[in-house]
Amino acid sequence: MGYNLNFLGENKVAKLLSLTILILFFYYIFNEKFRVWYVSIIYTLMFAYIFVKNKKIIMNIPLVVFCLISFFTFSLSYYLFDRLDVIPQDGPSRTYRNIVNQYFWIIPFCFLPTIYHYFGFKTKHFFNVLYIIIGFLVVYSWIVGIQLDFHRGLLADFYNPIISYDIVFVSLSILILVFSFCLKSKYSYLIATISLLTLFVFILHGSRGTWLVLPFLLVFLTLFYYKTQKRKLLFSGALLLIFLIVNAVIPNSPVFNRFDDFQNDKAHIENHSYNNSTGSRLVMWHNAIELFKQQPVIGVGVYGVEKEHCHLAEQGILPICFQHKHNIFFQELAANGLIGLIGLIISLFTPLIFFFSQFFSRNELIRNLALAGFLFVLSFLLSGLTEYYLFFPHVTYIFFFITASLMSFIILKNKE
Repeated sequence: MGYNLNFLGENKVAKLLSLTILILFFYYIFNEKFRVWYVSIIYTLMFAYIFVKNKKIIMNIPLVVFCLISFFTFSLSYYLFDRLDVIPQDGPSRTYRNIVNQYFWIIPFCFLPTIYHYFGFKTKHFFNVLYIIIGFLVVYSWIVGIQLDFHRGLLADFYNPIISYDIVFVSLSILILVFSFCLKSKYSYLIATISLLTLFVFILHGSRGTWLVLPFLLVFLTLFYYKTQKRKLLFSGALLLIFLIVNAVIPNSPVFNRFDDFQNDKAHIENHSYNNSTGSRLVMWHNAIELFKQQPVIGVGVYGVEKEHCHLAEQGILPICFQHKHNIFFQELAANGLIGLIGLIISLFTPLIFFFSQFFSRNELIRNLALAGFLFVLSFLLSGLTEYYLFFPHVTYIFFFITASLMSFIILKNKE
């Protein structure tokens, strides 16, 4: 039995690491509640064991900054300035405490290079786990989509919140697609196909913010692999072209329906009616500037944003009482002021700069991991222009974990 599971790790602890990733993702796939701090406790205990054994500790400044900055610029301010006390205890207190505390559980990701190195958890084990996840996901998501006729409203009810769900798995599909270009085996085309089919099904969900990364994906894949992987590029391009043609000719295409929805929103906005998806976002983004002016340094707090939206909803300016600004930058600006915004920018651009710096490595695996990581983070960044995914601890945890893992594998490879 142990031999049959060696693709997940060559020892028991490495297999345990694979198991934690599978649990983390499958709980999210089925939209079940999961206390992500269980995983962080396991990683902390692993690191403590290594530390006690006086083994080599591997630390990297960009990784440490990435894992710590949000705790210091977001979480800590709520305790230093007693900002949690303003949240009604009989209302959303627990939700907001989880949001505030979520960055504390990111800190153990600083230890991932040490943990992966000591227990022999390698890049191939990590991606083998991701293959299992996306192999299941492609079947599951297509079945659900077909059963619900790719109706946006039904999908939104099923996956609630659908936009964050789509962000995670569009980004994961892109990550695996990019990695397939590094593979030389005959199975690489199968992996590329599965990742593209997964990408397509989430495009059909109609979360338009997740589409913004696609031009960058095409450009970077072409620049990196037009000399060495022409066939795979043409193959991927052909599948994408077929997908677009099918959507262009079938009636009630989910993709083109979303374009029609945007045009309808635009027409209503021109008539000064903002009670629609696009119009509501414009109202909230403008309001974020007003809230920022009230508390420019530390913001009005995460609950203060929801409270303001409820006030606007009572006036009929917003259709409902939204909990956040549907934009990572405007949300941080309003809720956490300049300190929160600076922390967010550092948390996004630290890994982007790190991955970009590895584009020119002589090692092919490092270059591929760097491109995969860069596009993964960029996907979250661009999707965050229309959604505040950091409101959901499970999503936040997955983003930081995958990014920190990719950085860790590059760090370890550079040390070889």
